[in-house]
Amino acid sequence: MARQGMSPPVIGLIILGILACSAFVYYQIIGGIKPTATPDPVAQTPADPPPEPRPTRPAIEVPPLDASDEVIRSLAETLSDHPQLAAWLAPEDLVRKFVAAVVNVANDETPRPHVGYLKPAGSFKVTESQGRLIIDPQSYARYDRVIAVFSSLDTAAGLRLYRGMKPLFDQAYSELGYPAGDFEPALLSAIDQLLEAPIPTGEVEVKKRVMNYRYVDPQLENASPVQKHLLRMGPANAREVKKKLQLIRTALAPG
Repeated sequence: MARQGMSPPVIGLIILGILACSAFVYYQIIGGIKPTATPDPVAQTPADPPPEPRPTRPAIEVPPLDASDEVIRSLAETLSDHPQLAAWLAPEDLVRKFVAAVVNVANDETPRPHVGYLKPAGSFKVTESQGRLIIDPQSYARYDRVIAVFSSLDTAAGLRLYRGMKPLFDQAYSELGYPAGDFEPALLSAIDQLLEAPIPTGEVEVKKRVMNYRYVDPQLENASPVQKHLLRMGPANAREVKKKLQLIRTALAPG
């Protein structure tokens, strides 16, 4: 199992919900133009000029990457009334941190250097049940707040306009040494890593090692490092995350 206290990489993907929904709100509130009112058809006469055509919405005006934090914060704060959301948006370079975290997950590496500020409170705990050592449910509860924030975001609406902000993600991806600059394959790979994670049912038995623990169930113990981070959130939380990630996956690459 992963070391105690390490942040789950799934939080980097959860930020996608915030950023994608920000694109949706940006388009609706800032990028959109209110249509010009047309005359009442009944009041028109043949001599009246034809009504002006309704203006089309312009494309989203994507801010420069170096100046994107303020736009994302101001818009993302309207997506949920959960008090924890503001803390997630406090750091600088949100897009770069998100992209770096996703690339780490896609490469089966911990994104802790980029999302360490989202580390849950408390520590990993075990307890005994019928002579077995199992993960204490209190360990899972540390992630309940993360799931509550995630669940409060309208990710489905935001993802419809995810591609409107895609130039920011591609630019940040290129800065990491990927000259092709298409971030989406890395994002899909990271999501797939987590969607393939096994989800246990019932109590999860572990055995003590010198510095940490290992799963007794071989399927769980043989899961990839990033999948084990997801497992640490607990079965119920992991299922909720996977449900959301599947929605994101389908929206990005239907079929």
